[in-house]
Amino acid sequence: MLCEEDIAISLRCRQFHSNCYMRDLTEERSALLFESDQEAKDASCPHCRGKVYADGYGSVTLKDMPVWYGMAQELTFVCHRYECRQCGKKFTEEVPLRHPGTKVTDRAARWIQAMLRFKVSIRSIQELTGIHWETIRKLHSSDPAGAAAVWFFLTDH
Repeated sequence: MLCEEDIAISLRCRQFHSNCYMRDLTEERSALLFESDQEAKDASCPHCRGKVYADGYGSVTLKDMPVWYGMAQELTFVCHRYECRQCGKKFTEEVPLRHPGTKVTDRAARWIQAMLRFKVSIRSIQELTGIHWETIRKLHSSDPAGAAAVWFFLTDH
């Protein structure tokens, strides 16, 4: 019989790799942990394009579409902090999959926007995904197709 403990995963996304999938004991959340393979010599300052050196680590957690019903899915990226040798500015390496201005993945954002277009309530989406209602509202207001649909229903024909 195949057990969950017998399954090994190995994922890669740009300079990040993951060999770790976790579920909490209450089975309310699951997470994939990604670690960066990038070296300082391969990075440059986004402000002045100067050379950088590693200045520690940081982590970014993004909410994703759930894999199992009732279990929120998260992607955690352990990434480098860098400091520029030229301008002295500090920054964290870019995390892939992130929807701009949010802490959700791009695919989760598109999925949520599609559900909103089909009139699924924000509360229902929040219960399905574990994503905060304010983030869902923000995604709804930033969706041009969703805004056009709302405008269509609000105007007289």
